[in-house]
Amino acid sequence: MKCLIVDDEEMARRNLENLCSKIADLEVVGVCNNAIVALKSLRELEVDLLLLDIQMPELSGMELVKSSTNLPQVIFTTNLSSFAVEAFEFDVTDYLTKPIRLARFIKAIEKARMRQPIEVKKNDKSLVLKNGKDHIYLHYKDLLYIEYRENEIVFHLQNGKTYRAQSEISSLKQKLKQAGFEPIHPTLVVNVSKVDRVGEDHVEIGKKRLPVSRTSANYIKVVAV
Repeated sequence: MKCLIVDDEEMARRNLENLCSKIADLEVVGVCNNAIVALKSLRELEVDLLLLDIQMPELSGMELVKSSTNLPQVIFTTNLSSFAVEAFEFDVTDYLTKPIRLARFIKAIEKARMRQPIEVKKNDKSLVLKNGKDHIYLHYKDLLYIEYRENEIVFHLQNGKTYRAQSEISSLKQKLKQAGFEPIHPTLVVNVSKVDRVGEDHVEIGKKRLPVSRTSANYIKVVAV
């Protein structure tokens, strides 16, 4: 993961750089001494993770999170514990209070890894899911259907296994459509080639009965034939 450090205290920046150096696949791509500079860096750099202080002049870390869209994952690193509840309302990955111990930092980075978006392997017939340092290859032919639960996607396989990942379903829709998957409901996408039966308000697939929205029912009947 590519990381951007933002803190107005030099010692804090050095400490964070030292912690990052102990994690092999964590790359520090930039270090900023205030949130204004960080905004510029975010436009210019590829960043997966923001290590962000809260108390800073001109623009605080909390104000940055509140006022920005399309931010990478955020881990707050701060002397204050009083903003923790508010921070998690903005879906930050973690909240670390200084001084930050290595074991606690590693745990926060593991959480960030688990929340990394799903990668779609180009020119292949599979999805690649990140699971910590590991990568899991799910072949389209083995997938029955995909279920979307808030920010979690559940992949249901033909052999009965399930895999979970945190991502936005919108990032997968085009690739899935090209692979023969179709939405049958706002929360469900099925492998059309695996559909056993289509009813008025449901489909049967892999011994599972799944609901079908009215707008999808007639279309699925056609493409599943």
